[in-house]
Amino acid sequence: MTKKLLGLGVTALFCVGMASAATFSESCPPGATVTGPGTPAINGNEVCAPFTVPTGYTLTAIDLFESGDFSLGNSGGNTLNYALTFTGGGVSLATGSSTEAVEGSTFASTFAFTGTGCAEVGGSDTEDCTSAVSVGQGTTVTSIVTTWSGSWGGASTGLTNTGDEDFGSTIQFTYTANAQTPEPASLLMMGGGLIVGAVVLRRKRRA
Repeated sequence: MTKKLLGLGVTALFCVGMASAATFSESCPPGATVTGPGTPAINGNEVCAPFTVPTGYTLTAIDLFESGDFSLGNSGGNTLNYALTFTGGGVSLATGSSTEAVEGSTFASTFAFTGTGCAEVGGSDTEDCTSAVSVGQGTTVTSIVTTWSGSWGGASTGLTNTGDEDFGSTIQFTYTANAQTPEPASLLMMGGGLIVGAVVLRRKRRA
């Protein structure tokens, strides 16, 4: 019985210290779209709003989801190159670039990614640039700016009259609950309960 009581006390302490993760996502305006015909360049900035880490949590990761696409291109080989840079936030951010290549098709379908901390998301036209961080509660991550620069490969035939090219960004913050340390009063109550339980058990055995 004493062992069981001690086990329950250890379990209670363990549960108090467990942490859970949560996420917050938002789109980063304004994005951009250009239309054909030909091979128009696409450039611009997107500003992700500031984020304040909630009380009782630590920010552990910032994910920038960058999407670039074109549709209704001329038949033949088209290659669209996107260069991406991230600034601001007050933290160290990943960097990346992407190449969107299409051969014999009028729609963008294949991405090849390079960069630090960036990877394709499940065969889509989106890449996830992840930055591991450690930002304490109450701290504000300032605005993060994504700068896009899109250009076509030299042999590309580009867009038809009704074709278009676009880009967009979404930011996701992942934060984890801080481990909670039991207050002295709680520890005294728990310890007192264990002692009383042990005394009762001892008396029963003597009886």
